[in-house]
Amino acid sequence: MPEEFEDHINNEIVNIYFKDRVIYASYQPKLAIDLEIAKKTSMYRKQISQKRGDMPVLADIRNLGKVSDEAREWLATDEANELIPAMAILTNNPIQKLLANFYLMLSKPSMPTRLFTDKDKALRWLKLYLQQN
Repeated sequence: MPEEFEDHINNEIVNIYFKDRVIYASYQPKLAIDLEIAKKTSMYRKQISQKRGDMPVLADIRNLGKVSDEAREWLATDEANELIPAMAILTNNPIQKLLANFYLMLSKPSMPTRLFTDKDKALRWLKLYLQQN
């Protein structure tokens, strides 16, 4: 584990780490997300969040494979988003952007959530959110 990361979980599902008051999360490449994997991802993220309380999340979905409807619905619940005051979703292609916008419109996550194609802009938004709250 690199010393610059205060906590780090990297397994066959997800890579999650905490740095500079933000939790970074990315799925392993081309992973198909079903309800079980979505719940495990939330559990891993909570392991890091529970040590600090509410922390914003940068969710990098650029390498993500397919996501089942059940997983998508569950990921928008209060249970899945416990301890997340704001989330920035990072994507890099038009299909992912369309699907992420679809998720935001239909599932309506319980916390402020924005879609970005630029990691630096996403982090600036999360840091602004931290300063305001």
